[in-house]
Amino acid sequence: MAIDVLTADELGELLRLSANRVLLLARRGDIPYFRIDGRVRFDAQAIEGWLERFSNPRGRPPKLIEHEVTQESPSKVEGT
Repeated sequence: MAIDVLTADELGELLRLSANRVLLLARRGDIPYFRIDGRVRFDAQAIEGWLERFSNPRGRPPKLIEHEVTQESPSKVEGT
């Protein structure tokens, strides 16, 4: 079983992000990663799956969830 392992630099190059940004995404838990001897590494297949979850067949960003806006009295909004 062959596993393609990427460094933060290599993944950053593929995603057109800096290595620091890739590591920040990993630290926040936004991107799948693992550690080998204390060093952060990325499984190429896991990254492909992660990217597929965010792909949009229409080529547009996903619609954001709209929150219901409640009307407040002007004094509450202004903080007085």
